[in-house]
Amino acid sequence: MRAGRAGTLCLWLTVLVVMVWLGVAPALRAAENVEMRVAGVAEDPLSNSPIVVLEDLKGDVAFPIWVGLTEAQAIMLELEGVRAPRPLTHDLVKRILESVNSRVAKITVTDLRDNTFFARVTLERGGEMSDIDSRPSDAIALALRFKAPIYVNSALFERVSAVHLKQRTSQDLVRRRLGLAVQDLTPPLAEAFEMPGAEGVLIAGVGGSSPAARDGVKRGDVIVEVNGAKVKNVDELDRLLRTPPAEAALMMVVLRGKETLRLTIHTTPAPPR
Repeated sequence: MRAGRAGTLCLWLTVLVVMVWLGVAPALRAAENVEMRVAGVAEDPLSNSPIVVLEDLKGDVAFPIWVGLTEAQAIMLELEGVRAPRPLTHDLVKRILESVNSRVAKITVTDLRDNTFFARVTLERGGEMSDIDSRPSDAIALALRFKAPIYVNSALFERVSAVHLKQRTSQDLVRRRLGLAVQDLTPPLAEAFEMPGAEGVLIAGVGGSSPAARDGVKRGDVIVEVNGAKVKNVDELDRLLRTPPAEAALMMVVLRGKETLRLTIHTTPAPPR
């Protein structure tokens, strides 16, 4: 995630969550399909389950949808513009549809029954439209890849309980200062990046003029060690980043494809030229 976009997204996500939690986000009266966009991927602090947060185009309504970890990762990777060496499931579906001259025209979150969301993917081929039932998470992942509009039935706004959310990819102040957007390297992601068995933290984005970018960190790198300590997940990374080093620099070991690199990340701003 770009550094400026990360800060803006974090601010908007916080505002939207507070609005929903306090019950002040206005719901539309008539049951209609409202166009929305993905505000971010967050985490339910009670269950640690991923949540996709949608917001309407005016920023008046926040709508959380609980999703699976794999689908959350597919959505996050597309938001961050990270490309796996081999196509993931939703990338493969996109290629298949394009190979038969079809596209996703729009997706709609239509209903909530027995605590399960339902969605519909609208496909267009040769001017003809057809609807396919889908899980919202898969539908959103496809919509992002086709840059298709996302709609939610407004009747659902009053039926979804709001919760406190925390966004793990950009809230930590140290990571923001370094210019890093990160996520856990799960086994499916490790397989997709051709690093089976690897443990660490995936770099999902690097701020353009940040200390991390300046000192050679690249999107797609996997952090496996900081200051001599192994890193297996984002929580461990945050703990190590909050421990100030003796020098004004971090010694970081990253995997980049089949290479293992040792980088020195200077935490102080570069001197003016």
